[in-house]
Amino acid sequence: MDGGGLQDLNQAGIEVEVGLLEAEANRLAAPFIKKMTTGLPYIHAKWAMTLDGKIASKSGSSQWISNEASRAVVHQLRGRMDAIVVGSTTAEKDDPTLTARPAGPRTSIRIVVDSQAKLSLNSKLIQTIDESPVLLATTAGADEERVKKLQSAGVEVLQLPATKNDDGRVPLMPLLLELGNRGVTNVLVEGGGELLGGFFDARLIDEAHVFVAATLIGGKTAQTPLAGLRIADMESAVEIDQPEIEILGTDIYCRGPLNYT
Repeated sequence: MDGGGLQDLNQAGIEVEVGLLEAEANRLAAPFIKKMTTGLPYIHAKWAMTLDGKIASKSGSSQWISNEASRAVVHQLRGRMDAIVVGSTTAEKDDPTLTARPAGPRTSIRIVVDSQAKLSLNSKLIQTIDESPVLLATTAGADEERVKKLQSAGVEVLQLPATKNDDGRVPLMPLLLELGNRGVTNVLVEGGGELLGGFFDARLIDEAHVFVAATLIGGKTAQTPLAGLRIADMESAVEIDQPEIEILGTDIYCRGPLNYT
């Protein structure tokens, strides 16, 4: 930091303290720091779940797990993002708009990760495409006719080459590299469980935003928020570093950066 200014101030009899609120400043600047040092956007993962850890019932019903206060916070969060990402199943079953209400300081790119390019032309995302752009991230093997129809509807289709390790899924790292090249800094991944699990398994989630409702669903087949490969033992469990906890009516909001070490 010092180009000689601190020494000059000290010699002039001015007491100078450094490092004040350093941790808080680094946490606030974390998205910018990651973008500048790696070229990758900062990944926020958000989900709402019941007290027994379910994001939907066994039938797929999920609206609404969280209360109005929590949903208001989510809209504030969306308003700070450069891009919002969901998987194809979430886009199909929930039919979200993924917009911030009221609008925030940023207008996000709305991204659907969809290996088969099956996003419905009647979806709310496409019906509101004039409000903010829609990008569909798919594979090189996606059906050409579906791709053409989506493009005709105004959707930008990004076809990414999948490898054997991706098992036919859209590769996440090439997607994030592309978003980084476009200047995207903050990305919010809203689900579903398979997509969030893929980000978690690849250690791509930087910060979690979890809303826990005081409700129970039960059932071993009900959906969980991180439906990836999972961690084998508790010694390898990933912690949220210095989590911030907020009570939102009957919900609990927990947020903070993930510590993978």
